[in-house]
Amino acid sequence: SGRPSTLAEARTVERDQRLLTISEIVKISVTEHETETMLHKLLACLVETFEAAEAGILLLYDPSDGWLAVQAAHSYDLAKLKQIRIAPGEARCGRAFQTGQPELHSNPKTIAAAAANMTAANREIIAAATVGLPEPQSAICMPLISGDTKMGVLMLENLRNANSFVVADLPFLQTVADLIALSIEGAHIRENAQSAQALSEANRLKAELISTLAHEMPTPLPSI
Repeated sequence: SGRPSTLAEARTVERDQRLLTISEIVKISVTEHETETMLHKLLACLVETFEAAEAGILLLYDPSDGWLAVQAAHSYDLAKLKQIRIAPGEARCGRAFQTGQPELHSNPKTIAAAAANMTAANREIIAAATVGLPEPQSAICMPLISGDTKMGVLMLENLRNANSFVVADLPFLQTVADLIALSIEGAHIRENAQSAQALSEANRLKAELISTLAHEMPTPLPSI
């Protein structure tokens, strides 16, 4: 009889931790108005509170040039990674962006296979940005989508253990990805606000973020 109780307690702790993560993400989104700082804080919060993640990058798509570029990084050299330009369909992040579907990689073999079409230039940049760090053992890429607009990709990695990310993580990470996409959209609107209508839209997005948190906090994680 003790084992189910222990399992139930473990699930409760995990649920509470993930809800706390979502709460912190919403708090950052609402209070931080500068996009680059906001993205850095969002990624740091996620990596530091989501047990499976030890490193991560966040890429945004620029429709004017057709590339995905790194905007935030945790555990890696951001200055070097900012030189990367990933095409839609290229490697893990490019494919997740192109398909609009999560990319789950359980071990180094599948990670290497997914990177087979990465350009030599991007490989060199990644090597320079990850000097002294072990190769990722497992990873997950979540597309960032707001409405019908693909905005970028969130990639999380574990540097020590294979199978760190599992299918059961997807509902939680999908919620996180949706909140980040809304945050990015809201930040862009604030930065480019030229009218009362744009400011109204920014406030609507802020209210939607808060509403999502208020609605989901008392409910079990699977419903999220």
